[in-house]
Amino acid sequence: MNKKRITQLEAILFTQDSEYKRYALIEPARDPSIKKALMMADNQMTALLSTAYTDDLREIGPQLIALEKGSDISTWFLEHAYGKRWCSFIKTSLSQENLSFHLSHFTQITNPDGKSNLFSFCHPLFLYFWIQGLAKAGRSNQLFANNTVAFFIEDENPDIFRQLKWVDKQGEGVLNIPFHLKDEIKYQALNLHSAQDIIKNNTPWEMSLAEYNSLHDAVERLLIIRICEHLRTYFEVAKQENNDDLMKKTDDKIKQLREHSLTDEALIQVFCELEYLYPEAWKNNKKTVNNTINRESHCIEDNVTLCIDSLENIEKKLG
Repeated sequence: MNKKRITQLEAILFTQDSEYKRYALIEPARDPSIKKALMMADNQMTALLSTAYTDDLREIGPQLIALEKGSDISTWFLEHAYGKRWCSFIKTSLSQENLSFHLSHFTQITNPDGKSNLFSFCHPLFLYFWIQGLAKAGRSNQLFANNTVAFFIEDENPDIFRQLKWVDKQGEGVLNIPFHLKDEIKYQALNLHSAQDIIKNNTPWEMSLAEYNSLHDAVERLLIIRICEHLRTYFEVAKQENNDDLMKKTDDKIKQLREHSLTDEALIQVFCELEYLYPEAWKNNKKTVNNTINRESHCIEDNVTLCIDSLENIEKKLG
């Protein structure tokens, strides 16, 4: 990552609102390098899953890490985790103990059909879509803990860093401020409410239908992003070969995917088109593409998240 982007991320996370604490949310299961990096956190890390679960599951499940400007772990997050959609960030007036108590309430959920699951919301895309679902259901204030917590998440486009803050707008609302990292950052103070005591709630979070649907939208969107990344690779291959026709077809497909939401069947169709349009590239990269989907499914399965069914169905259709 270039130094300018790191400086801008630091300006948003650390040099403003100095009275608030900073944290990162991440799952070690997402990449082998994460667990090694988190050794730098020492006693600054708290597992969000309760002690009722096995140590193995708690170690790969959601972790809350305290951040300070210039610390080794903070620098690692900005240099290596940002841009890969590995983590989300938090500013809060709450202590680490109270914040972990608060967030742990959402790690166990009851689906609209009454089924109980563990739920992980560290992934910035899942978190972003879930918050949208919470707002639609009129429940966002419960996650934002009466405006004592604000979230900062990486957008689909890593040049955009979003601040999500609860606002009392006719009862429920979420203020969504995008920071464009290619431009000069104009930042305003958060004005979060003062810290309060958080009572740990062991009752599973009853997820509304709007929240549940928003997460399936997130899985679909994540797969579209993955496919676009592979398409971009093929575009570069076509560019090197001066294949204008292939470049245009690739670019058109990327635009189509970014502009429209697709069903599972449509996603499979995209893979079929890849095999048809890029026989050599597909032959050389099919294993990589499948490994990407298998890995995404594996990470989600390891963390027993809500969205595994959609990914498993796609994997079965791909054979």
